[in-house]
Amino acid sequence: MKKALILGACLALTACGGSSSDKASPRYKSCKIVSSHALYIEDRQHDEGQCWKAKGKGYKDQAEALEWCEQTVNDYLSSRYLFGHTITYSIQSEKCPS
Repeated sequence: MKKALILGACLALTACGGSSSDKASPRYKSCKIVSSHALYIEDRQHDEGQCWKAKGKGYKDQAEALEWCEQTVNDYLSSRYLFGHTITYSIQSEKCPS
C-alpha cells in the first residue's frame, strides 16, 4: 500500500506541467551515428563521422526525432552498403560539428 501511494505521488508530480515545460523541453537538433561494427575500419570511420542536422529549429518531440533519425540512418545505410551491419545512433540536442 505504501508503495502504491509513493508511485501515485510520483505520477501526480510528473503529470504537473504547463507552458513553462515547453520552454525547458529540449530540442533535438541532430542525428549521429555513435558506433559502427562495419567489417572494414575505413567503413567504420566513415559511418562514425556521419551526422545530420534536423530541419528548422529541430524536434521538440523525442519520438518524432527518433523516427526521423532512424529513417535517415536507414537511408544512409541502404545507399552505401549492399548488406547491413550493426550501428548505434542517437539524437542530440546539439547541432552537428562543422
